[in-house]
Amino acid sequence: MGRHAGYIALHTAIGSGAESVGLSTKYKFSPRFILSAFGAVSFTDVKDTNPSTGFEGDATSYTAGLGFILPDLFREGNTGGIAIGIPPTVSDSSASIGVKDGDTPFMVDFFYDFKVSDNISIIPGGYRDWE
Repeated sequence: MGRHAGYIALHTAIGSGAESVGLSTKYKFSPRFILSAFGAVSFTDVKDTNPSTGFEGDATSYTAGLGFILPDLFREGNTGGIAIGIPPTVSDSSASIGVKDGDTPFMVDFFYDFKVSDNISIIPGGYRDWE
């Protein structure tokens, strides 16, 4: 398992608990450009002692990113955006979840909110991640 898969395993283990702290903010530079940023860290204590899963111990995980939001892109009422950041990642663990040393994963996410009517929007998007 990679670091991202380890994060999922930790936060779905039976009997796990986590203390998390995060911060997010955004600033509107102009009516057509908004910058957002976020970051969070979690300290997880895994208490699942089921021998079939092998999870026991503690871990630290984190996530962070920047978002670029473009209101009224190409047409009034439509919005485009790009987010760049680190997906939830286990950085340190005493639990046997397959955390390995290596580079921090990186992700780019993009979307375009195309407003069809007052009640209907089509929002295509995609992402690419590297580990």
